[in-house]
Amino acid sequence: MEVSSDSSYVYDTSEKANLYAASGIPEYWLLDLQRRRLEVRQEPGSDPGGTFGHSYRLLHIFPEDQRVAPRFAPEISLLISDLLPPIF
Repeated sequence: MEVSSDSSYVYDTSEKANLYAASGIPEYWLLDLQRRRLEVRQEPGSDPGGTFGHSYRLLHIFPEDQRVAPRFAPEISLLISDLLPPIF
């Protein structure tokens, strides 16, 4: 899981995501602090238009009030808001 701020969001969702896809990482989680959501990328594959020649085929976006489980451990369910800093 990566934690993204506004200043790193574009890099995290493009170059870094494509590098992970090129490395065969099956699932890339990005906790977006600005938008208070979790982005889950899955199914890495070849993409001539992607940086490093790869990208993820699936993108799921979960708002903070939803639960999500990692693909490798579906029995573990996490509430997105528990991963985010509190709102003051």
